[in-house]
Amino acid sequence: MPRSRGGASSWENCVLSHRSVNEKKADRLPHEAGLHLLRKPNAPRALPATVLIKNHHGIRDWQRFLAPFSGHAA
Repeated sequence: MPRSRGGASSWENCVLSHRSVNEKKADRLPHEAGLHLLRKPNAPRALPATVLIKNHHGIRDWQRFLAPFSGHAA
């Protein structure tokens, strides 16, 4: 259900798509726009965002906020 039509902002209701696909869908249901999902959405895994952040420049002050081994060990 599109958010503009009362749908929730949840992983079950929102999926990532290319801008052109999103514009084609607009505020319609996927079947109303002639679209279908490539795969059923799955619940996101619990993963702290800091796992994805790298300290490539070895900034010492950043280390306390990042996961161990996330770049240089300054």
